[in-house]
Amino acid sequence: MRTFLLLTPMLFVAISTVAYGDTTSGENGQRFIDRKGEGFFWYKDPKEEAEPEETPEAPPPAKEPVDKKPAALPSGPAPMSASWLKANLPKYLDAAIDNPSEANVKAYLYLQHLSMEKASSFADASQEFSVGDPVLDGNNQRPLASFANDVVKKSAGANRDAVLQSIANKIGIFYFSDSSALSSAQDQVITYLTSSTDFTVVPIAYRSNKPFKSNQVPDSGHSTLMGITAAPALVVVLQDGTFDVIAQAPLSLSDLLDRVLLASKRLGLIDQKTFDTTRPIANRSPITLPVSHDASQLEIPASEIISRFKGTK
Repeated sequence: MRTFLLLTPMLFVAISTVAYGDTTSGENGQRFIDRKGEGFFWYKDPKEEAEPEETPEAPPPAKEPVDKKPAALPSGPAPMSASWLKANLPKYLDAAIDNPSEANVKAYLYLQHLSMEKASSFADASQEFSVGDPVLDGNNQRPLASFANDVVKKSAGANRDAVLQSIANKIGIFYFSDSSALSSAQDQVITYLTSSTDFTVVPIAYRSNKPFKSNQVPDSGHSTLMGITAAPALVVVLQDGTFDVIAQAPLSLSDLLDRVLLASKRLGLIDQKTFDTTRPIANRSPITLPVSHDASQLEIPASEIISRFKGTK
């Protein structure tokens, strides 16, 4: 009992010393009482360790854009256009003929109807846009009114007679004929021509060294030289020997005189302006535009086609 009493004051002193040390010293050696700003909340947590910053992940590489090719436009003409109808209408016709089902026949008839409607619309538009135009309006070149047309025809006839009279003594006409009925019929026209005009006509027996008629002269190679292959034939000849074949078949008197005028223009006896006065057409205004054409695009050269039809090589 005495021992416990002795230990008790010592234990009390030790506890007081420890408690006093905790309350009088603190962070940086300062006593708690000197750190008034902390108030009663003087307990401090240990410093938290800074968490390591997370390294942001690198963004995935951008995908290279894929070049999207535009959809190819359909080749060829637009459906239902004039070019498309021109190329495809025969196909639908063939299908309707080979298999005349309701669908095939109606499809062709509808397309045919569309083609006719387009043509009709174009005709209407052509008339609408040409009326009054100095070049496109046909009435400006040849009057549609009968009284005006008669005036133009009479004026052209008078001019034709005057021009024919002026060239009658500058040209001659070679008339090739044989003993055929066609030549006999043409003889009557030639007889009237010589009696009513001042043209000199030379009748030649076609490919014969003996005349068929009393007024003929033998063919001394003239028909071969001039390329005559049939009779009756008519050739306009100038004094210097230049010639122009105007017919290798029968002609009426009116057609014969018109061709004589045309040959005179081609041979240079009259100019275009003088030639136009002999035609019943007024206010002619020809449009001349430069045209470029690649002859190599022709499947068969033009000269070869001409040679084939003429029978030459």
